[in-house]
Amino acid sequence: MRGMGCAFILLVAVVCVQVQGSDYYVATGGSDGSAGTIGSPFATIQHAADVAAGGDTIYIRGGTYREAVTISDANGLAGSPVTFTNYNGEYVRISGTMAITSGWSVHSGSIYKTTIGTDIWHMWLRIR
Repeated sequence: MRGMGCAFILLVAVVCVQVQGSDYYVATGGSDGSAGTIGSPFATIQHAADVAAGGDTIYIRGGTYREAVTISDANGLAGSPVTFTNYNGEYVRISGTMAITSGWSVHSGSIYKTTIGTDIWHMWLRIR
């Protein structure tokens, strides 16, 4: 009888164990080759999404992320979804635009030109 009581307590303990997910961090100055910790964050939200599993939380540090993010499975485990959130209220902006950082030169008069290594289909100009 004594052995059955121990088995019952063990069963209750196993049933009460809850799945605890991992925390991952993303920052504009991070690296996708890093561990994804607060001190060594990933660089892209996409990489964090690819690594995350059910119950995990992805904290995104403030800044502008110029990437398209494709999430194939954020459902995770039943009752344990993958959570994406900003870190401590920091402002996060996900932009599908790309900054043109190549050098500009005068083409003619007040018309400038540059060369980029990718196709474009829209272009916006922000004058400072």
